[in-house]
Amino acid sequence: MKDILTSEHWKNICELVRPIAQEHIFPFIKSKRVRSGVMSELFETQAAIYYNSIGIPTESCINDSEPDLYFTEIDKTCEIKVTSSNKREWMGNHISKKSSEFILISWEYQKATDTLFGPEPESLKFSVINVFLNKEDWMTLGEEYNGTKITSKMLDSKKLNILV
Repeated sequence: MKDILTSEHWKNICELVRPIAQEHIFPFIKSKRVRSGVMSELFETQAAIYYNSIGIPTESCINDSEPDLYFTEIDKTCEIKVTSSNKREWMGNHISKKSSEFILISWEYQKATDTLFGPEPESLKFSVINVFLNKEDWMTLGEEYNGTKITSKMLDSKKLNILV
């Protein structure tokens, strides 16, 4: 997976996602939670499109019971989680509680603004890390709730591969 989950590939995937998100998500959706959810699906589909375009056969999930990305020739999977940069925690449902490679993405959006020093253009920045997580790494949000989460603090003891 080290040849697949590389900085170069994820920088390119971010460049595919950025204009779509800026044009079609951020002008219309204000909730950070909803933005993160939509961008998670966008990263899944765009990553599969990108990998297929460079000759790495990849499928993106159709429903939550499937892996977010499935690299068909090597029979490996990868899960993608997206959150806003100020939240620093990634959430998922009970399906997230499996041992897998994860791509954890945080985003920071700044609207175009006029400043004392002149206009600042709109920007959307991403931070992307790769980490292998075991099902025990995920914190359950309660017996009555289907959700799980992992925080940036919980990743301190993990070997992280910073991609973007």
